[in-house]
Amino acid sequence: MSGDDEDWRVQLTGHAFDIDEVEALLSTQGFAIEQQDSEWFLSGPALSVCETSRQAQLLAINLIETSNAVLSLSRSDYRPIQVGAKILRGDSINIAVLAATAELRTKALGVGVVTSATQQENPQPPRPYERQNRWMEAARRASEVEAVLNLFISGTDNPLWRAFERIRKDLGGDNQVRQFMDWGKTRYSRFRKTLNSPRHELEPPSSLPHPEAESMARELCHKWLDIKSAAQ
Repeated sequence: MSGDDEDWRVQLTGHAFDIDEVEALLSTQGFAIEQQDSEWFLSGPALSVCETSRQAQLLAINLIETSNAVLSLSRSDYRPIQVGAKILRGDSINIAVLAATAELRTKALGVGVVTSATQQENPQPPRPYERQNRWMEAARRASEVEAVLNLFISGTDNPLWRAFERIRKDLGGDNQVRQFMDWGKTRYSRFRKTLNSPRHELEPPSSLPHPEAESMARELCHKWLDIKSAAQ
């Protein structure tokens, strides 16, 4: 990790593969994750301006929860990581009580963060995670995008179905969703039945394989998020 020894470093916990995924996403925003002994710590320019360990903790939680949301939408096998209780600054170690979830349901990443959305005179090939970064940026400015991403943060039951319901309402109804995705009426009906039913209750041919319905829901979310982020 590069940076000043007096910058805040906030502990992260989770599986190494998923922490690597978050590091790849956040590196495009100027953040870094380093492993120290058997622990991981987040650092970055936005954390360095925090005056207290509490501010650093809250910013890290907002950042990690939003990262969890976009990566959960991007990859079905992603396992969310968490912010730990240990916060470092220089030689000081702070053990913080984790903030209550309700305290964090404000605009994610309210503190300014360097993102990949900067316009360039000469177009460049898309960078890794540019799409997800646009979603995160859109969530800071559009309440409907924030509401959909929050479904994948708050432990909502069947978040893909809840996201579908919100997007369907935003688009104007079932016919608009079918047109938006170019899905046939029968396939769309089977998709809806499958996505909103427990796996053990599904019977072909009136339903789809559950992974197929979830993949369709992710495609819908991705396309809708792409359009919303482009409109910002």
